[in-house]
Amino acid sequence: MEGIVQVAVVVGFFALVQLYVTGHQRSKDKKEDWARQDELKDQEREEREEVAAHAAKAAALLLAENKKVATAAEETKATLKDIHTLVNSDMTEARQGELSTTRLLVVALRRGPQDKETQSAIDAAEIRANELETILADRLVAQQKVEADALVAAKTSLAARPDAVEGTIT
Repeated sequence: MEGIVQVAVVVGFFALVQLYVTGHQRSKDKKEDWARQDELKDQEREEREEVAAHAAKAAALLLAENKKVATAAEETKATLKDIHTLVNSDMTEARQGELSTTRLLVVALRRGPQDKETQSAIDAAEIRANELETILADRLVAQQKVEADALVAAKTSLAARPDAVEGTIT
């Protein structure tokens, strides 16, 4: 029986050694797996940070570009306003000149011989003179409104500036 006990002890010992080795190997595998998981998490975090940095840079570039576009739009708007003002003033001058010429024509026609044809020409010239007077009066009102709006805008802009000197625009 002693042989059987010895075999049982040896088998038991080898079973314990195998359990120890297997447990140790599993522990080592778990630690390696955890290390790989930590490494993957670190890589993912670094990638997210890199993507976030690129997104922030892209957002900053987009913001800067939008500011440039807004500035260009404001400059274009101001230029168009200047052109509009010049065209309107030229048109107003042309209509004022036409009104003066039309009035002179009425005066000249009245000094000449009066017949139906002359009277028709006088009537047509007076109608045109009245139309021009109405157009010029409307233009004057519109111009005064534009100037008043510009004054209000200038005062508002000046009031919004913290370094503005009070009373510089009247």
